[in-house]
Amino acid sequence: MKSHEIIGSIHVKRHTRSDVRHTLRELEAEGVITRIRGNRWAPARPREDLTGTIQVTSGGFGIVVADDADGTEMFVPRRHIEGAMSGDRVRLARLERRRGGGRGDGDKEEVRVTGILERKRKVAVGIAMLEKGNKYVLPNDPRIQQSIGISGFADDVGRIRSGDLVVVAFDPPPPSGERQTGRIVENLGDPEEPHVDMLAVLKDHNLATEFSSAAKRMADRVKPDILPEDLTGREDLRAMTIFTIDPEDAKDYDDAISLESRPAGWMLGVHIADVSHYVKRGNSVDKEARSRGNSVYMVDRFLPMLPKDLTQKVCSLRADEDKLAYTVWIELDKTGHVTGTSSTRSVIRSCACLSYDQVQALIEGKDTHGIHPSLVPTIHELDRLARRIRARRISSGAIELSVPEVTCKLDDEGNPVEIVRRRSPEAYHLIEECMLLANCAVAERIRSSGHPGIYRIHPEPTEEQWAQMAEDLAQVGLHEHPSSREDINQICEAAQDTPREYSVNIAMLRNFQRAMYSPGCAPHFGLAFDCYTHFTSPIRRYADLVTHRVLDALDQGKRPRYDRGELDDICFHCSSMEKEAEMAENESLQIKRLQYFQILLGRGEIGPFAGIILSINRRGLLIELTESLQRGFLPFAAIQGEYITADTEKGRAYGRNNRHMFSTGDVINVEITKVDMSRRQVDFHLPDAGSERERTRGKRKK
Repeated sequence: MKSHEIIGSIHVKRHTRSDVRHTLRELEAEGVITRIRGNRWAPARPREDLTGTIQVTSGGFGIVVADDADGTEMFVPRRHIEGAMSGDRVRLARLERRRGGGRGDGDKEEVRVTGILERKRKVAVGIAMLEKGNKYVLPNDPRIQQSIGISGFADDVGRIRSGDLVVVAFDPPPPSGERQTGRIVENLGDPEEPHVDMLAVLKDHNLATEFSSAAKRMADRVKPDILPEDLTGREDLRAMTIFTIDPEDAKDYDDAISLESRPAGWMLGVHIADVSHYVKRGNSVDKEARSRGNSVYMVDRFLPMLPKDLTQKVCSLRADEDKLAYTVWIELDKTGHVTGTSSTRSVIRSCACLSYDQVQALIEGKDTHGIHPSLVPTIHELDRLARRIRARRISSGAIELSVPEVTCKLDDEGNPVEIVRRRSPEAYHLIEECMLLANCAVAERIRSSGHPGIYRIHPEPTEEQWAQMAEDLAQVGLHEHPSSREDINQICEAAQDTPREYSVNIAMLRNFQRAMYSPGCAPHFGLAFDCYTHFTSPIRRYADLVTHRVLDALDQGKRPRYDRGELDDICFHCSSMEKEAEMAENESLQIKRLQYFQILLGRGEIGPFAGIILSINRRGLLIELTESLQRGFLPFAAIQGEYITADTEKGRAYGRNNRHMFSTGDVINVEITKVDMSRRQVDFHLPDAGSERERTRGKRKK
């Protein structure tokens, strides 16, 4: 039975439901019951062979998902990792259950790694240490807890000096307790050289940086000129007012929009670059795109899914150029309700490539937007329509979490010079609502046809995640027990424009499952859609390119382009590559942001900076700076003249002398004391009163 079924069967009152969940976890810890597939509880049964896939955190501990049908999660303490790395399939042995708190280990069976069955990771990047009689590599990735012994060198690797940044290819996994070894296959050079740090991230995540010769040759043969035969069967939309809206630093333009007023409402056109016209299934460019899965946007570079000219010239919907597109028409009534959809291949001519900042300035009534007057009425009309559509979608249950983002600006040598918060929310929402409508229209068309296709799904949180969400919310002072989208939105609305808004959003977001690609249609929990796909970005996402091919077969009355088995492989691979790219992108931002604060610290510009308390543990406060989103730790030991006691369940900490009181969600000022690049950590302390604080403020102003 599931938790809520147990609660219902014994007629437990609502306010004691968390106690029942806690008791179930205690019974699990004692080995009386066990959690099985579908988050159901059952009597525990003996299990001889323990195997599973491990994920290792930067803190050094591991979470293992068992290979058995139950998919049980288990906890591996840091001292029992035994050289395992994220993604490895491992053999395990049970440990005696240890009670205690701490996110992750308090409610999972504890195990130790006894062997590595399959090493997912093939390479690692690190510093070569070439000492006499002891040659090894110190990995950059803090999740790899042990050094890697050097077993040899590739023939073409060249001369390597101690301290060089290298790529090491792993030998087969060693017996438990022995150090992993590997051959050095590439020398990246001096780690202090410009841009080497970002190259190391790409190599660490095994992301391709160059296209194959065959893909380059094929891409070079594709010309941007449109031939008469290319227009056969296409709707000619070149006379329409069509334009793009993208970030200021956009590398390509794969979606454009148009809007026409009708007596009954509007006709919205979403025009997407027709990549499938140029990239045929199975050719060398397609194979490379499928392997990459998606484009990657690092802080200092852009790794396209398609070769450069295809990405930025041939397929991209650049202004004042005829371009081939795939158009989805969406009819809406005066209330913003969709009354009909259709799709067709087309040829368009974008009249402008606008930026989010330009459109945001126009929406806010500023006269510095630089948009041609002929487009102003259409953009205002689109803004009004998008607001209605968004309001309708949220009222239907879509989750609206407000999580800020930052970008890092670099100089020519790759040094960080500024951390900037992303803005332009209304302009972004305008485009987002148009793309969501088009994606839903295409998904519904594919589902109703019965043809195999790719869907974008988002499973709702598991019973365990709902329970953990309630515990995390309690730490920010909200004693709620969400169990639906409606509960989440009510909590978000109550926290909006309060100091704890951000902490509340994070507490819920980190207990969501990941969205993924699937050949089977299933609901998207976050967006509250029963049927959804990705269609609008075929230049940078392979799943969208496949969806174009599926839709084209439908529009032309042809047989399905893919079978279910092949789509299953594509979905799994694209989901995996999306996660890998996201990790690399986040890591690149994390490194450059740390370098930025390291530079400030070196100049003596230590703050103060405003930060929000994200969580409290027995040792101190986890704080995120509000402008840069840099996270760091403020140890209680660094607060002089005060002994701090933490109440982690309530998310509070008190000073014995009552000079300090902290709560999760509070905004406080902190100063930087240390930036540890190897561990990727920042330490804070509270600002000193008086002249020292004024001195640091003065430096920042200068």
